[in-house]
Formats: sequence, C-alpha cells, structure tokens
Amino acid sequence: AAGQRDARNGPDGAGGSMSWGRLHIEEAEYGVRDASCNARRSVRDQVERNRGFVTANDQLCGDPAPNQKKTLRVVYRCGDSASARRYARQGERLRLSCGR
Repeated sequence: AAGQRDARNGPDGAGGSMSWGRLHIEEAEYGVRDASCNARRSVRDQVERNRGFVTANDQLCGDPAPNQKKTLRVVYRCGDSASARRYARQGERLRLSCGR
C-alpha cells in the first residue's frame, strides 16, 4: 500500500517527482512483467546516499516475484529535460546522472 501511495504522491504527498539536485525520479519499478513493486522511494534514497548509484535488488521494495530474475526500470529527468529510461537486471548497479 505504501508503494502504491508513493506512485501517486511525491515526497510531500502532493504529487510530483522525487529529486536529487537536478535529477528527478519520475518512476521506479522493480520486478517482472506481472509482478512488480514501486521502488521510487528506495531509488531516490540510494541515489542521494550513493552519489547517483542504485543497486537492483530485493532491498528496494521486497521480492515481488520469488525465484524469478527481476529488472529495475527507472524513468528520470534532469531539470527540465526530457525523461530518460534506464534498466538494470537484478544484482546490477546502475548510475543515474545529469552529467553532460
């Protein structure tokens, strides 16, 4: 339920995206096609704590698909730029940045 609330609401509960500097996390989903969880808050926290790095694992939002290899899908943007999509397989480390 908390993950579903995060999908609808920003950090202040009023909607919008979560951000780190100029980097705004618009969506973050972890799992497989028919079983996934909202990882938006965890991705934002890892990006802030780890200088843009995120590890795709069950610590993001639990294990939505036991015994299956999962994927992290992140949609983010930098400032007013167009959205970008990044993917990482379970166990991989992903770097999100607004570098030129």
